[in-house]
Amino acid sequence: MTTDHPSTNACSRLTKPVAPIAVMGLALTLAVTSPAWSAEELNVLAWCDHTDPATFEPFEQMHGVTVNVKEFEGTGTAMAIIEQSQPGDWDVMALDMTDVKRFVELGLFAPLNENDYPWKDMWPEIRMPEAHVFDEKLYGVPEKFGYNWIAFNNKAVDVDDMRNPSVLWDPKYKGRVALFDYYFTTIQTIAVAMGINPLELTVEALPAIQEKLAIMKENAAMIGDIVTIQSALATGEVDIVIGGAEFIVSGLSDDRPDLDWVLSDAGGLRWAQSMAIFAQSERKGLATEFLKWNVSPEGQALLAMSSCFWGMPVNTKAELPAAAKKVLRWNEQEKFLATSYPYVTPSEALDEAMIEMWAETLQN
Repeated sequence: MTTDHPSTNACSRLTKPVAPIAVMGLALTLAVTSPAWSAEELNVLAWCDHTDPATFEPFEQMHGVTVNVKEFEGTGTAMAIIEQSQPGDWDVMALDMTDVKRFVELGLFAPLNENDYPWKDMWPEIRMPEAHVFDEKLYGVPEKFGYNWIAFNNKAVDVDDMRNPSVLWDPKYKGRVALFDYYFTTIQTIAVAMGINPLELTVEALPAIQEKLAIMKENAAMIGDIVTIQSALATGEVDIVIGGAEFIVSGLSDDRPDLDWVLSDAGGLRWAQSMAIFAQSERKGLATEFLKWNVSPEGQALLAMSSCFWGMPVNTKAELPAAAKKVLRWNEQEKFLATSYPYVTPSEALDEAMIEMWAETLQN
C-alpha cells in the first residue's frame, strides 16, 4: 500500500504564483557556469510543486541546462509513467518519503553520497535515515514537509478551538466543516485526537474511531477532494477544513490572511517529500547538483513557496522572507515536529479494515 500526497488530484490550484526570490550572488554564479553541463537537459518526475519554473530557473541559469519536469498525481501514476519509459529517460524523482523504500527495492534508485547534503542544517525529525538508508547506503534526501490537521477562516471561528483535539467532532461547528475525502489521513488524524499513536493503531481500535468519524460526517457540510474543500473554504461555504494545513491555505496568504492553519495540542500527521536519482540516469552528476540545489537555502525557499502548494523547508537555513515564515508558523516548528507523527504505512489487514470502515461510514 502506498500513501497519497496531500496535493494528490489537487495541487492547490487556487494558490497564486509567487515571484522568485532573489538569489544572492547569482550574477557571479552565472559567470562561472560549469561547461560540463552545457546544453544538457535534466528530466524530473515530481509532484506539482516542482513544476513551478521559479523553483528551478536559477538552477538552469547557474548550470546552463534545461530542466524538464513531468507532474504525477499519485505513486501508482508515477509507476505507470516509469514502466512506459525507456531506461535512462528519467534522472530525478521527488516522491513521498514513505515510498522511497519501495522504489529502492525495485532497483530504480541509485545510491547517493551523504556528504553532498547539509544534514546538520535539517530539522532532526525530518532526516529520518530509516526512510532513506538501506543496506547502509543512502538513496533519498528529504526536501519538504508539512502537516494534516485543520485549516480555517480565523475571522469565522474561535481560533483557540482549533488547537483542541475534540474540535474534529465538536457540534459547535456543525454545517461549517469540510472533510478531506481520504481515509488514510483522516482516520489517523482522528486517532491522534483520541490520544492513539498512529504507529500503534490496530484493527481493534477502529470501532471507537468509527464512532467519532460518524459524528464528523454528520457535522460536515461536505466531503471532498482538496480542490473542492479548498474552494469551499476560500468562498466561505465552510469555515473549517479537517485534514488540511499549510498546503491548503499558505499560498493564498497575501490576498486572504483570514485563511489560516494550525496543529492541535495533541499533534497531528506529518507528510514529507524526498528526492532520489534514478539508477539508469546517464546524468547522475547533474542530477546530484539538482538535489543539492533543492536542499540549499535558496532552493528550499523557492520550493517552500511553490505556486502549486506551500510546505515547510527541511533546511533550517532556508532563506524565507519573514512574512512566509509567519504564514508557515516557523516559530512553532519545534513543538509541531515533537508532537506530530510521520505517515505510517499500515499492514495489509489494517489497511483493508480502514478502507472498509471508511466506506461503510460514508455510505450510511
